[in-house]
Amino acid sequence: MRGLLQLRSLFFSVFFILLLIIQGMGEEQRGAGYYKDKEEQKQKTMRYYKDEGKRGWWWYEDPVKKEEEEKKEAKKEELRKEEQKKEEVRKEEPKKEDEVKPLYEYSYEELLRMPVDKFKKIYEYYKELAVSNPTEENLYYYYNILDVARKKALLFTMQAMYVWQKYPELSEVAKDVPTVVPGLYAKQEARTKEVDSYLNGKRGEYGLIIFVSERCPYCKTQWGILRTFIENYGWEVKVVDVNYDKRAVAVFGIESVPSIIIVSKRTGEWFPLATGLISLYELKERIYLAVRRIEGDLQPERWGLYKFQEGGGLDPLKPPPLWNRENKNKPKTLKQKEEKR
Repeated sequence: MRGLLQLRSLFFSVFFILLLIIQGMGEEQRGAGYYKDKEEQKQKTMRYYKDEGKRGWWWYEDPVKKEEEEKKEAKKEELRKEEQKKEEVRKEEPKKEDEVKPLYEYSYEELLRMPVDKFKKIYEYYKELAVSNPTEENLYYYYNILDVARKKALLFTMQAMYVWQKYPELSEVAKDVPTVVPGLYAKQEARTKEVDSYLNGKRGEYGLIIFVSERCPYCKTQWGILRTFIENYGWEVKVVDVNYDKRAVAVFGIESVPSIIIVSKRTGEWFPLATGLISLYELKERIYLAVRRIEGDLQPERWGLYKFQEGGGLDPLKPPPLWNRENKNKPKTLKQKEEKR
């Protein structure tokens, strides 16, 4: 009996100790949760002050006032949109000055001196009116505005004729491109003289190579033209059959026949003249240009220009008279501006 009492006392002692241990663990967990909650609260508070820098704990908002402000903002936005629509309408509406008036409300002098773009609108308006509704009145208006257009063109032409005569350097092209028969003959004579003299002077320095084929129907004709050139100028010409001399074909890059090239006997430099059939006139001109180019006497910018034409109205490298400081024949107002610079 006494042993049972001791065993029961030991059991209750162990149970009590376990109960205290379990209770201690729970308190520890509750303490950790408490500190965790405190940390979260702290973070929330910091975020609040960061995001709401101008709003404190005792901030009160008036819902009525806020609603009124929202209405004001909406009204402003509405007014802005209305103003934007009005502006778009104003842009689409034609200006009064652009509207075409009845033709009799314009003076003749006003129409004669009117800028081209503005006059064009008036002219097109009355032309379309006459075509779409060809009444006596509309046609009468149209032929009057047509006559004004014709006289505007005459005004420009006559003024241009005056300027060309007063400042002949502006019409220098006319010298190089004559339109009268004696002028055409003189130009042809100058061209022929220059080319013939040049070709005769270069006969011993250059030679021609013509590439042909037995199956080519145009090669015999081209050879006949070359024979005439040889008889007139005494140049040396070599004939190469592309079916037998593959090396020459590869060196000069020949792809079709007849083909003609010119070669310098001194340097070996060559230049293509033609692929396909060309006339004696073209052949002489191309030889003249090619030799000048090989010798550095002709720039690509002046290709096709003869020596007697250099510095004239057809020379693209010669500036117009406005940029020629030595030219003294200029309008007075322009001279005064140049003197001030």
